[in-house]
Amino acid sequence: MTRVAVSGHRGLSPDVSALVVAGIEAQLDRIAPGDSDLIGLSCLADGADQLFAAAVLDRGGSLDVVVPAEEYREGLPEAAQPQYEAFLSRKPRPPLSSSRVNR
Repeated sequence: MTRVAVSGHRGLSPDVSALVVAGIEAQLDRIAPGDSDLIGLSCLADGADQLFAAAVLDRGGSLDVVVPAEEYREGLPEAAQPQYEAFLSRKPRPPLSSSRVNR
């Protein structure tokens, strides 16, 4: 099992997003080539976090999601919220919240 965590920039342009995807793919190829036991750890913010989550799931991996605040979803741009919800719905375990992490 390989666990990889990402925290990245938000509000990326389409051109920058394409570069970020290429970089994520290259690093996952290096770190976890062919590893279907890959676990991605992310807050699923818009931008690099969601691009990373998609790359992990495309490889057959799974996600551990950290929700850093109670109203985190509401703080995301409206356009990013459906993808955030879609990633959470694919996650079998409840997301980690800041209150659960600090116990």
